[in-house]
Amino acid sequence: MLAARSSGKRLDRSCARADVHSTIPGASGTNRAGMKNPLKLRLVDAYLVEGFSAMAAMLFLYGVYFWTQTRFGYSGAENLLLGSFQGLGYVLGARYGGRISDRLGYASMLRLCLAGTSLILAAGWIPTWHWTPFVVLPLFALLTGPIWPSLEASVLHAPGRLSTPKRLGLYNLVWSWSGALGLFLGGPLFALRPEAVLWVPSGILLALLGWSTWRLHGGQVEGSSAMEIPHLSDSVPRTTKYRFMLVGWWANAASYFLQAGLNALLPFLALRLAISPAAGIELASSLLFARAVSFFVFWKWEGWHYREWSNVLVCVALPLALAVVFWGPSVPVVLAGLLSLGFVAGLAYSMSIFYTLDYGETKGEHGGLHESVLGLGMLAGPLVGSVAAYAHGDATAAQAWLVGLGALLSIGGYVLVRGFGRRAPAPHS
Repeated sequence: MLAARSSGKRLDRSCARADVHSTIPGASGTNRAGMKNPLKLRLVDAYLVEGFSAMAAMLFLYGVYFWTQTRFGYSGAENLLLGSFQGLGYVLGARYGGRISDRLGYASMLRLCLAGTSLILAAGWIPTWHWTPFVVLPLFALLTGPIWPSLEASVLHAPGRLSTPKRLGLYNLVWSWSGALGLFLGGPLFALRPEAVLWVPSGILLALLGWSTWRLHGGQVEGSSAMEIPHLSDSVPRTTKYRFMLVGWWANAASYFLQAGLNALLPFLALRLAISPAAGIELASSLLFARAVSFFVFWKWEGWHYREWSNVLVCVALPLALAVVFWGPSVPVVLAGLLSLGFVAGLAYSMSIFYTLDYGETKGEHGGLHESVLGLGMLAGPLVGSVAAYAHGDATAAQAWLVGLGALLSIGGYVLVRGFGRRAPAPHS
């Protein structure tokens, strides 16, 4: 997801230098090339739309794999291949959604995507064609991609006293906790009717369309948008910042590589543990709750900033936690693995965005690359898993491939990237 990023006091001091506004097109208030960016949402409205959008998205994006297994009899290989199509849709939506929003206008783009995603889910459960999910899920991912930049821009533009980093830190907490709650509620909903993982998100998104249309109707909301905070921290050498930024990107990509592969295999994890699909969905929500807690911890606590131990912890713990999830012998052990994976994934995400913003010299292009690398991880994980599952005829092989390649990506990538800081590019003028 294109979510707001971890902040805290140190981020408060560094965001001006990082030029956060430039990472979100038009957020600086300057309309280039005919951009129609001003939004009329109040800050609380923007957070409300964000929270319920995240709730609907997480409920569907995790629950859909249980639905495909229940309704269409998808194998692990088919679910993994479906996950790679989701990743592709996200990459395209994230890559081009913000650019289109600049020209169409954030408000119009937000309403268009809310309408489109609601319609896709409302109609997607009806066809009985075996490959229907391969149409529904990529289209949903494609249209959710532009929602997040539009909401981020709304948060930055909306009148209020909060500074940019505080708005983004709160944004991060809102989407993560709302998403975790949405998935947790997906368990009893799935027990009532598997198609509820499509119906309920569709209804939420339709309600948000009506709410946002009502709130966006009328005159421009008066007040000050996000304020820039002077940068007071220049003690970290530029080469060190560059190296930590690269490690953060790499770790976050590996994190999404592993998480996306796991998501597609969650129904088969529930089968192995001999629990119902509804219980499997609730078990999966523990990962999202742990990630939400992690966002809060690493937003408020600054002790991990530019500490080598945090890099090592993330790159080693990610594949180990996934191995515990895949091969843990009991529900408590798997739960411990999911909690660990979620918490460390939150640190990887926080590292990626904090170091991106704190490096800052290359402005918007770094924020865009952060999102692109994240999306490629979402695409590559399920794709690798599906290749392994089809090649060996068993989803168990996909688990081994995901853990093995995840370890190679995270640990090997960390060792490789560590030396890049000596060649930090010259600052842009």
